[in-house]
Amino acid sequence: MATEKKEKKEKKEAIGTKINLSSIVKKAEQKREAANPSTDKALQKSADKPKLVRMCISVANTTVTEFSDLHFKVIKELGEKFVYLTRNEVFIYLIALMDKSIDIDISNYKDLYDKYIAAKGRRYTTDRTIPKGEERKDYRWADFTPEQMETFKKVLTKLGVKIGVEKCADFSKQYFMPDIMEFFRENVSELAQYIKAQKNE
Repeated sequence: MATEKKEKKEKKEAIGTKINLSSIVKKAEQKREAANPSTDKALQKSADKPKLVRMCISVANTTVTEFSDLHFKVIKELGEKFVYLTRNEVFIYLIALMDKSIDIDISNYKDLYDKYIAAKGRRYTTDRTIPKGEERKDYRWADFTPEQMETFKKVLTKLGVKIGVEKCADFSKQYFMPDIMEFFRENVSELAQYIKAQKNE
């Protein structure tokens, strides 16, 4: 009987130890979370955020300078309320406006961007190739959300169809920068109005 009582006592002590250990571990975890509550939330937030696509395109330095000048003109048209609008934002709005303005059916050219425009590899020299000796810059034009990236693909596909798909071997993102700059040059006021309308929605 004495042995049985001893065994029961030992079991109770063992169970008590387990309960105490799990309680201590739980409390330690709670303290850790209280000390650093942002970890899980930050991970959740980063998982919820759409992954941005960084769009870098090599262009002549003169193109970057012109884009900066046109960006300044847009800001001037918009007024002091929009003075902090970045070049990145202006480029995204510019692409969105181009998509709305260029009315070309691209339903038969869904793979044009992926197959030719974004394809890696050596390009043929064309009248749009940056001349040798001219200073160039690998410029970061925008950080697109996946949705904005789809709009960018559509715009470049429309431009490709407009120029002529028979020239598809020449196509690249760089190839279409003169078209984007020309549209910007001719639509500074329209872009400013478009940005105002979008911001006031």
